[in-house]
Amino acid sequence: MRILKKIAMIPLFLSMAISVQFTVPGCESPSDSDDDEDEITADIYTPTNDYYVKVQVIKFGLFGCAQATIEKDSQPIENADIEINDVQLTMDDFGNYSDTTGTLEYKEGTVYMLEVRVGNSLIAKGNAIMPSAPTIENLEDSSSHVINTPLNIDWKSTKNTTSVQVKVESPWPADDYESRFLSPEPSSFTIPGDVFSEIGGYSVSVEANFGIPSGITAGAIDSSLGYNIEGAAGVFIAVNVSEQLTIIIPGRSSVLSQEKRSRKKEIWDSRFLGQLRTRKSVISHNP
Repeated sequence: MRILKKIAMIPLFLSMAISVQFTVPGCESPSDSDDDEDEITADIYTPTNDYYVKVQVIKFGLFGCAQATIEKDSQPIENADIEINDVQLTMDDFGNYSDTTGTLEYKEGTVYMLEVRVGNSLIAKGNAIMPSAPTIENLEDSSSHVINTPLNIDWKSTKNTTSVQVKVESPWPADDYESRFLSPEPSSFTIPGDVFSEIGGYSVSVEANFGIPSGITAGAIDSSLGYNIEGAAGVFIAVNVSEQLTIIIPGRSSVLSQEKRSRKKEIWDSRFLGQLRTRKSVISHNP
């Protein structure tokens, strides 16, 4: 089961930072007015070095994880010093920098301050905040749905969110689906009917993101820009993922055995227990 997939491309002509303003309690300047207090930004930068850094902090229910990779000239960098909130990410068994000790807090509203060093040089930095959970409000797990008809999905309005993405994992041979990066408001979306073209179970989830602006079509990220990360190209993103609900198109093959359902849940949970290598990253890029 896959939750983390490719994000979208932003045009190359963005040559300067584009600010998206958000509020964080306790981060205001004493001179700020009431309208501007608690203000932070999520920006897009032109890189100043040749590194490519991908850092993601992810929350799903009670689980959380942080993962990072660094490249230069398409080669992995394995001697970097990566810290988030003074917690050092260390190399895991799969060649990724991870919060292997589980020291970071994965709570809504947590501010994450990133610093990446190679040798004595600070090559990347950024700030992110964990959005609130986009709890799905109008659907129940194992709900039935009519084949080839649209499905409206509503979720609880989120805070500290630059964009929201709706994802559907489909039964074979249908293709999986992911929406463009949506504006946080309104907190609803209609999944096209042709997504539900096969009998079986469809896994639906909503992801609230901080670090990726809305309006982008799902795809590969532009490797020449820094999304919410300054210095290197790449991405620094915080993601809060809703519970994954199963939508069933009735038919003989639509009822999963209890054994299969248990196995699906085991796989789902495992990605937040360190087995990230078996899943697609939220972040990918064009070489």
